[in-house]
Amino acid sequence: MESLGFTDAVSEWSDGPRPSPSRPPGRHVSTLAPAVAPASVADWAPGEIRHELDRRNVRWNVLISVAVLVGALSYVGFWLYQRPTAQANVAAVEMETQAAALADTLPVLEDFNDALLLPDAAAEPPQLFELESAARLLFQTSGQLPPEQEAARSAASVAAEEALEGLQLVRGGHAYRLAVTPILARPDLETDPNLIALDEAARAFGEWQLQFDQVRTALPDQVLPDVTERMDLVSAELGGILTGYVDALRSDDMAAAQAVLSGLDNLLNELSDFMDVELDAVQSQVSRHIAEAENALADLDA
Repeated sequence: MESLGFTDAVSEWSDGPRPSPSRPPGRHVSTLAPAVAPASVADWAPGEIRHELDRRNVRWNVLISVAVLVGALSYVGFWLYQRPTAQANVAAVEMETQAAALADTLPVLEDFNDALLLPDAAAEPPQLFELESAARLLFQTSGQLPPEQEAARSAASVAAEEALEGLQLVRGGHAYRLAVTPILARPDLETDPNLIALDEAARAFGEWQLQFDQVRTALPDQVLPDVTERMDLVSAELGGILTGYVDALRSDDMAAAQAVLSGLDNLLNELSDFMDVELDAVQSQVSRHIAEAENALADLDA
């Protein structure tokens, strides 16, 4: 052993204290110092405390932001889920309001229709604009009802369409009659050759003829087309009537002039009677539309 250089180590081991029997030989005892407990807040410097508080505040802000975001998303989701129901409820309330307004103004439409053939042209009452607005809004809101309310949606749609169709017809009839009636009364033309010059007689007849043709051309094609066609036939004969009237005056034949104008009056009277027949048919159509609208509104209330 001495030759290997262990003599001093053995000597020191034998003379010194022996290892404790509780500690197994061959294991090393740790010489590291135990962990030191962190210092209390009272031992921290002001800068350290401020840094720690800032770090903790940042974490709370993140948590609060996440909570707010989750709450907002939940609210939006619930709002989107409830939105169709809310819209349907609003549409139902609006539909009831417009249906009531339409029901209140339908009698005004009926009165306006009854006046279609009265001698004096009736001005359109302002309540008909309320009827038109109510019918259009009723049609729009009915389309917003959910599929499970198909019966109410159908009834509201029918009521609106029937009311608007009746209003359009009666308006067209009144406007047509108001435009045509004045030109169906010819001017008071002179038949005594001694009281009127030929050029003056031709000018008076020609002015009325021009007015007749202007009105006929301006009439809409979709309103009383058969009456407009009859007016075309009368217009085609006016040139010959004018010629016969002037020739009678030139010949100093007052009876012939009166006969020519009498024939013109017959044509105009026949045209007026035919227009009344067509307007009577329009009246009947409008009455049917009003009845259908009232029935649909009754179904809507049921």
